[in-house]
Amino acid sequence: MTTDKNFKEGLRRGAAQTLNLSNAYKAVFTMKQATPEALDTVREDLAEFSGYFAVSPRGASVEEASYDNGMRAVFARILSLTGLSGDELERLRAAALREMQISNEEGER
Repeated sequence: MTTDKNFKEGLRRGAAQTLNLSNAYKAVFTMKQATPEALDTVREDLAEFSGYFAVSPRGASVEEASYDNGMRAVFARILSLTGLSGDELERLRAAALREMQISNEEGER
């Protein structure tokens, strides 16, 4: 269940937030204490990182567009196997788009 609380503005910024994100990935991928919150955090981070809900920028080269499409394809595979409901997918989309906007404003992308 994706929740908005996992992707608040600035959540992934700074040393403490980076450690929290790293711990969420470790919990999910090692299956040790993988809480629903950790799963949501990882899922939301991957959605933002992969640009799943974005489009390649206007004027992107074939190589850039191919790379972007490959990133989205990997996340699409993950989503196809997780069986999110429509509401969960919409919350994930909203969270990822908010985080992409923040990243763009802060010059991270």
